[in-house]
Amino acid sequence: KGAIVLLSDSTGITARKTLNRALSQFSPGPLPPPTSIHPHVSTESAVAGILHGCHEDTLVIYTLSDPTLRMQTSRMCDLSNIQHVDLMGPLLDSLSLFLSQPPMGVPSLPAFGKPSVSLSDSYYRRIAAVEFTLKADDGASP
Repeated sequence: KGAIVLLSDSTGITARKTLNRALSQFSPGPLPPPTSIHPHVSTESAVAGILHGCHEDTLVIYTLSDPTLRMQTSRMCDLSNIQHVDLMGPLLDSLSLFLSQPPMGVPSLPAFGKPSVSLSDSYYRRIAAVEFTLKADDGASP
């Protein structure tokens, strides 16, 4: 099988945790499916660039707050015959009806007045370094 690609307009933690919970419902294979996380995706061109490297056997899972970007992502996946799952759209649509108000469409807002955690630039540089290391690791050193 192909790879799983996670797209997020924030850190990607929600997509990763949801995927892990879903994968736990299946018997493990010899290797978990290769998964890549693309955090802080906020433009159609960024999505297009990521999808350009995907094949028809890729599963794209996304947590995008902006309804326009969600719609564009869905359309691009459909046009490329890439299977995709919108984790946020159906929930935001249902909450919008339930709360009688539209969602703000902005990533990582604090929920109901709770303070959000602010992450520094050094944190994101560290995460980028770890992601680079994982991608460049050839498995030769234990």
